[in-house]
Amino acid sequence: MENLKKGSQWRKWDLHVHTPASVLESQYGSDWDRYVVELFKRAIANDIAAIGITDYYLPTGYRKLKKEYLEQPQKMAQLFSPDELIKINCIAIFPNIEFRLSKLIIDKQPELKWNRKVNFHVILSNEVDIDCIDSEFISQIQIIFDASIGGAAEKRPLSQFSLECLGNKLISEHEPFAQAGSPLFVGMLNASVDENEIIEILSSNSLFAKNI
Repeated sequence: MENLKKGSQWRKWDLHVHTPASVLESQYGSDWDRYVVELFKRAIANDIAAIGITDYYLPTGYRKLKKEYLEQPQKMAQLFSPDELIKINCIAIFPNIEFRLSKLIIDKQPELKWNRKVNFHVILSNEVDIDCIDSEFISQIQIIFDASIGGAAEKRPLSQFSLECLGNKLISEHEPFAQAGSPLFVGMLNASVDENEIIEILSSNSLFAKNI
């Protein structure tokens, strides 16, 4: 990203852009090259200065975009012209991790049939290494895996494995979920986190305290 010297200049940011790895919002299919080309050509055409690469629970799409595209000059040169690459280098790319909270929206709107949980976004600095995000933030979050009336809830660290296990469990216990999608999709659809826990993790770790 270029160094900007005009602090009072208005710039356009788009901080909610999903990826092919966004399991609950997979409108882009699995063609990552096409997605990356469309992402940046649209950003250039609309003079976007910053993009929030958004995924549910796990920054999988952000990792792939960074590691397999932005940090691979030869790959990017295959997709874009030299002039486009200069402009892309001026666009800030941030990780935007979208969670769903245990809080519910009380509404009868049909579009809320599958999701009545409150969405909660965490946008981190692009200077924080993706491996640190996974190890120091994501893996510290707990999701409720099983709960029974009168008993203590079983919690597990947030990971793709835990989400898939939750999905498999729900699919085996509830017939409608068998038609809903993959175990990861069902797990993400039903997982929830506590925003106070997220805030505590971020504020107590110096890696994130100044980079939220």
